[in-house]
Amino acid sequence: FIKETLLDYLDFVETEMNYKGKLIELCSSRKISAPIFHTEILKKNMFRTKIEIKSLNIVTYDLGKTIKQAERNASKKILKSI
Repeated sequence: FIKETLLDYLDFVETEMNYKGKLIELCSSRKISAPIFHTEILKKNMFRTKIEIKSLNIVTYDLGKTIKQAERNASKKILKSI
């Protein structure tokens, strides 16, 4: 039971896209300034992340229930726009 449950969870984690990592890699490979992440807590279980890429004049905000989720959402938004 435990083995099956952990394996199912592992499959889920592996299929989740690491948008923050992809954004950092993209900036590095294109030789543009690294994204600057700033996350603040709005209220219990609600975070807002601001990502700024100065060389492209891009600033994006997004929300999430966790810091990771807010960063992931904002990173995904930027990746769709560039």
